[in-house]
Amino acid sequence: MNVLLTQLGVKPENIVMNIGCSAVGYGYEYVASTMDRIRLAAFNQNDKQLQIPIVTPVSFEVGHVKEAIADEADQPEWGCSEKRSIAMEVSTATAVLVGGSDAVILRHPESVKTIKSLISELA
Repeated sequence: MNVLLTQLGVKPENIVMNIGCSAVGYGYEYVASTMDRIRLAAFNQNDKQLQIPIVTPVSFEVGHVKEAIADEADQPEWGCSEKRSIAMEVSTATAVLVGGSDAVILRHPESVKTIKSLISELA
């Protein structure tokens, strides 16, 4: 897709990649291996088309998994649904950032605060 976009005249600096996402525990290993292969090809083979930033829409994926959205009345042993949703969003965002994503899209302000703090600590 990156090649086609540049052939159409889109400047590489105006392109970001969304290679996909999956909530932690829901096939995340596939996302991690895909990100690994993209990053390895980008750097080992000096592939300019794969050196484009990766943006991962974490909030969309997390907002659809049962563990994050199940009502407390249905699953009382799981605890507060808001806390579960935040925890799932933070754990998924942390994993994709460590795996090579350049940015994440989050929904909950508490998740944003936590991830922002994590990035500051790692910088």
